[in-house]
Amino acid sequence: MRSVFFRLAMSGLLALLPAAASGAPRVAGLSVHAAEATLRVTFTDDLLISSVNSSTFLFFEAGPDGLFDTIDDLVVPPEKIAVGGEARSVDVFLLDPALARGQHRLVVDGTTSTDIDAATIALEQSGELRAPSDILARLRADLRAIRKAFPEMTSFEHVGEWVAGELLVGLTLEADEQFLAGNYHGLDDLNSDLGPVEIEYLGFGTLLLRFSEPYHPERLVELYAAAEGVEFADPNFIGGLIGKTRILAEPPRYRFQGLFGQQWVFDVADGQVDFLDEMSAALSLLAPSVLVDVEGNVLDGEFLGSFPSGDGDPEGDFVALIEWEPARFVRGDVDANRALEISDPIRILDHLFRGGVEPACAKSADADDSGTIDLTDAVLLLNHLFLSGQPPAEPRGACGLDPTQDALGCATFAGCV
Repeated sequence: MRSVFFRLAMSGLLALLPAAASGAPRVAGLSVHAAEATLRVTFTDDLLISSVNSSTFLFFEAGPDGLFDTIDDLVVPPEKIAVGGEARSVDVFLLDPALARGQHRLVVDGTTSTDIDAATIALEQSGELRAPSDILARLRADLRAIRKAFPEMTSFEHVGEWVAGELLVGLTLEADEQFLAGNYHGLDDLNSDLGPVEIEYLGFGTLLLRFSEPYHPERLVELYAAAEGVEFADPNFIGGLIGKTRILAEPPRYRFQGLFGQQWVFDVADGQVDFLDEMSAALSLLAPSVLVDVEGNVLDGEFLGSFPSGDGDPEGDFVALIEWEPARFVRGDVDANRALEISDPIRILDHLFRGGVEPACAKSADADDSGTIDLTDAVLLLNHLFLSGQPPAEPRGACGLDPTQDALGCATFAGCV
């Protein structure tokens, strides 16, 4: 479908979403196992295993320009996606060369089309410039209830004839020359009234207008076609060779229609969802296209950074992840017992010189916040404990966040909950 292709081609995968319910799972850690060319993503709660697939974990490599969100972004298809040793970790198996290059993006794709679907259906039903708030609220609530009760339906998108909130505008030759020179203002008043609006020049005097609101494009045509310097205005139509998936909404009944005549029918009343199996195809024909936990919470976000050549944690951070919080810890409290004592530098020395296990929160052992665990960390703690020397770097004494970015991870810290 068009929207899926656009996300893959342009890697614009992080749509604006409503905030997840309090208590939704978070990413607890991301680690690299170079020998197996594997990334392991660990969450704070169990996942719905059927939602773990190659559609919900995507891996990208920056193209020759070294930047993301440009036309030359490369999709690196995982060799395999699998649930790890427990239901809250996911292993992404990559081809070996994938980890040897520079900047990468790992997308945990919880992007759901519920709000877009609801807006498009409401516009189609009303024919108005803006979707009526009562119709939109009902559709949004019912579609969310269906997709939470039956995550399989997250793979479904309502594909209309056009993209809501987008408009193609063709300029006259004179207006095109003015636009390229930065002197065209024929759309300024309309854009000011309906904006903010993003304008992309497609060439040959054609502009693609993307509005911040999902306006009905046919109503936009009526407004923009008469603007000064405009030769034509058209909706951004959605093509398709094999038909479109659609959601026929006649509350309380919703029919999800597939490409080949299948349908899945639901009744929604007061947030309760009934699946009418006698009127529907088997749910087993579908698989969730978003990552959800066992409670139905949708996860969405991405990791952007560089990956190490050996084992360890990538350098970078998850961004835009719903309910994502970096791990809180206490610097120097290596054994996470909420006390700074002799056992902490001993744990560091044991790890460095006797092959002891690395602390679950490596950041806690980086006493001087240098970004590495080495002998100076143990020496700093010993000096502080017995010679009143310099204390560990922040956060110290109480749970807090690392004020600096480095490659050390902190999958868990038992002393901070």
